[in-house]
Amino acid sequence: EIPKRDWSSDVCSSDLEEVYRVAYSFIPQSTVADRLKTAGLAVKKEIPDLRFVMESHDAFMVLCPVNEIDRVARVFKKELEAPIDFRKYCSIKRDYDLIIKADFEVSDTDLKHMVKYKVS
Repeated sequence: EIPKRDWSSDVCSSDLEEVYRVAYSFIPQSTVADRLKTAGLAVKKEIPDLRFVMESHDAFMVLCPVNEIDRVARVFKKELEAPIDFRKYCSIKRDYDLIIKADFEVSDTDLKHMVKYKVS
């Protein structure tokens, strides 16, 4: 049986700044994870032959032909860097859009030889 946690001790604690910090960061963190998954689906729809090897909490690893690297990177960049407007979805006031910066690394051999890739 899973032990029940008494959340009231957290909310009523003297460290309300920490409670606010955790609450304030929860929506952006979960939204970034959602955006990553949504972007992956959109990229797969646009490039059906793309092979996804791995997804971590903030990255994808894909296999593609060398001559398709720029196309794949551009599609990922477009999907990931679309602004997220928190004004519509969040009750905590945020007067900004969140943009996830997309960085790319490539290798034609293995993970030990990855190099930064600039999208054209």
